[in-house]
Amino acid sequence: SPPPSASASATPVPTTTTGPPLVAGQPACVGWPANATHSKLPASFEPVAVIRCVTDYQMIPGKGQWEVATLERADQGLAPLMTALRRHNQVRPAGTFCSDLVELPPQFVLIGKDGQAIRPALPVTGCGLVQGELLGALAALPWQKVSVRLVAKV
Repeated sequence: SPPPSASASATPVPTTTTGPPLVAGQPACVGWPANATHSKLPASFEPVAVIRCVTDYQMIPGKGQWEVATLERADQGLAPLMTALRRHNQVRPAGTFCSDLVELPPQFVLIGKDGQAIRPALPVTGCGLVQGELLGALAALPWQKVSVRLVAKV
């Protein structure tokens, strides 16, 4: 039998050119929870879903290449993500060289049973980069597209 997500993906994802004002460092996705608070995760917090905003480039048929902001949601398989989020920051060992690499941390929000939206503090390596376990757990989730916003023609 087909996976349950097969029926959900048959519904076209809304695509729009409008949305919240574009603010540097803020998610440009339509439907991003405005009430999201940036905080450490309460020990008792149990998410029912994760929402993320992914910005990339896409060819839009008949319109050319666009920068797009895609809102995605995952509501199963959250345990590995929660385990990764509860890891401690790593301490940089003395004498360790850190590169000048700068990364944009992933933009995601955890949604609790009560509708509370939390942008969790992300555990980092000794060099201040987001821990690989967290990035891997995020990438492994069964993401479903919720909305696509055409941000700018390239």
